[in-house]
This record gives sequence, structure tokens and C-alpha cells, in this order.
Amino acid sequence: MQLKRSGIFVILCMLIFEALIIMTVWIEPLTWGVVPLTGMRAAVSYVLLWLVWPIVGGMLLAAIMPRILGPLFIKLKGLVWRQYENAYVDIQPPVTQGRALRRALYIGLLTMGVVSLLIYIFPPSLFIPPGSVTEPIPIFHLASISSMAGLIVPIAIAMWSVGWSYHDASIIHYKLLEVEKNELFEIEPVYLRYETLLKGYAGLSSILFIVNLLVYQLAYQDALMVVLVLYVFLHMTLLSLPSLYVHSRMNHLWLRKNLPKARRLTKSDIQILEE
Repeated sequence: MQLKRSGIFVILCMLIFEALIIMTVWIEPLTWGVVPLTGMRAAVSYVLLWLVWPIVGGMLLAAIMPRILGPLFIKLKGLVWRQYENAYVDIQPPVTQGRALRRALYIGLLTMGVVSLLIYIFPPSLFIPPGSVTEPIPIFHLASISSMAGLIVPIAIAMWSVGWSYHDASIIHYKLLEVEKNELFEIEPVYLRYETLLKGYAGLSSILFIVNLLVYQLAYQDALMVVLVLYVFLHMTLLSLPSLYVHSRMNHLWLRKNLPKARRLTKSDIQILEE
């Protein structure tokens, strides 16, 4: 992904603006308490959870996890879809800024989907200094939602980065024609099979999260909190951009190792026969 200077400047300005918001407006009421999860002052904990870990952890996992999960999914796919053969096409599709923005959006949705489960597993008090918020603490408290999202977003980046690597390496799989079974050829990029699973979960769980958020907050006549909670995931989407850039600058051709090269099909390769 090639970023113009103007694009880099805009991203840096947005990140600086986000940092100023975090260090002033968001954490000011909770500055002097200690967060039970980290054992550190709220000011330090929230800067780490809402800014440092999403950026640094995301870049680190985006670089490492494709090396671990990439071959693993190929092996698991071979067990489930045994009739498919793997290969690669000799192209390297560019990562455009439009594709990068779509990837960032999917990161936000998957993060939201995971948080939709965590809010019912971990109590909000784990992320909020004792005594700083009147009990009972709502499950959609901004500080707890932001902390959970900050913890999860690098993991979401790691999961998506595997599919990005398959795409950037142009890995495909195919199933040959079997006349006896009356079956057709099937050829598709491997990343589609992988990302379909993530998109299905991210889409459904994020919709359920938003519906639950609307019902819960409107019952307490607090529509503003709906906007603020959804902004948290927009914030995390923004912080994933450095990870996207790091991943786009990596070489993913190692995934082609031991795979045969497939010939690219053209329209002339497909003949329509008239009876």
C-alpha cells in the first residue's frame, strides 16, 4: 500500500488528535484511581489500553501471526475440504487505500463482535477504579467498553491478517471436474474461504451488539452513550491503520512454498458449445 504524503499527514494528525482526547476528556474523571486489571493508575492504564497496545500490539501481531496461523489454516482446510488442491497464481494484487479502509472496517466489526461476548463474561468493575463510578456499573460503561476493545483489537488484526496474506500471495484452491458425480470445476482464492468465516461472525455479532446497545441505553434514556460506545470502535478502527500499513509492506510470497503455479484463465480458455 503506497501512501501519499498527504495521507500520512492526515493519519498522523488523527492519531495525535485521538491521543489528546484520551489524555484529557476521556480519562480525566478516572485519573486518580487504580484499575484492578492492570494494578496501575487509570491515566496510565487507559493510555496503554486505548492507545499504545492497539497500535504497537496490532503491528506486532500483524507481522507475526500470519507466519503461525497461515500454514495452520492451510492444513486444517486440507482436512475439511480434502477434494481441493492448492496452488498459486503469479500475480501480486496491490493493496489500495480503498481496500485498506475496508480491512480497517472489518477489524472494527470483529472487535465489536468479540466485545459483545466479553461484556457478559468480565464485569465492568475489572476495568474501572473502585469508587470512581456509582454502583451498579452498567455493562456499556465507556471506560470498560474501551478497555475491552483496546485489548481485543490487536487479536482481531491478527485474525484478519492471515486472510490478507492469502490474498496478497494469490493463493487459490480448486476442485477438478468429476464426470461421474456430475460436478463442475471450482476455483476460488483461499482468502475467500477463510474470510467468509470471520465476516459471518463479525457481521452477525456486531448487529446483535448494536441492537442490544440501543435497547439497553434507550431504556435508560441515554441515547448519547450509544454514539459514544460506537465511537469507541471507530477509534479502534483508526488505530489499526498503522498495522495495515506494516502488513502491506511485508512479503507474503513465502506462502507459495511447495505449491504449484496455476495458469491464469482467460475468456478464450472457456468455450461455449452449441448443441
